[in-house]
Amino acid sequence: MRTFETGATRNMDEAKLDYDGFLSPLALEATAAYMNFHRIQEDGATRDSDNWQKGIPLQSYVKSGWRHFLDWWRGHRGYSTHEGIVFALTGLLFNVQGYLHEYLKAHPEALALALAYNERARRERWARNAKAVNTAQEPMNAAGVGSEGLRRPQRSGVIKDPSPTAASHGATAICGRCGARPWEYHKAGCADVLNGR
Repeated sequence: MRTFETGATRNMDEAKLDYDGFLSPLALEATAAYMNFHRIQEDGATRDSDNWQKGIPLQSYVKSGWRHFLDWWRGHRGYSTHEGIVFALTGLLFNVQGYLHEYLKAHPEALALALAYNERARRERWARNAKAVNTAQEPMNAAGVGSEGLRRPQRSGVIKDPSPTAASHGATAICGRCGARPWEYHKAGCADVLNGR
């Protein structure tokens, strides 16, 4: 519980999403300006601001996103761009947002699954890092091998962070039939889809 100088109280903020801290008003204002600019169509009509939420194929977002990313990259490298770096970035942000919007509509549980999977992966990574640090500090024999048979890292304090694999997350983490990861749907035709899993 937080108590302010006025005597007012509120619950703690730790578990709440901090939109004020996570998002940039400058970037959002620029994105809104980009969206408003593109409301005007070739025939002179103005589309609704939420027209894109009616549904655009994911592949369309990917193709457009690539074009905006390339324009951003060109501007970053000092080359000429098609719309300028601001429109390149806001266009890319629109495509990322549109893709995510459609994906979450189709898979409402995807965010919760991603949070759960990555929390587990993060804890395992931290545990590996802590073990590596402890191993680096324990006495080594002449061959550089400790009591658990672990070799000291070549550079002290530098811990490599390997990507999650089926081996580190259990044999059932990745579907052996279609390769779907824990937060993904099984591919069409996979036996797990036919069995309702």
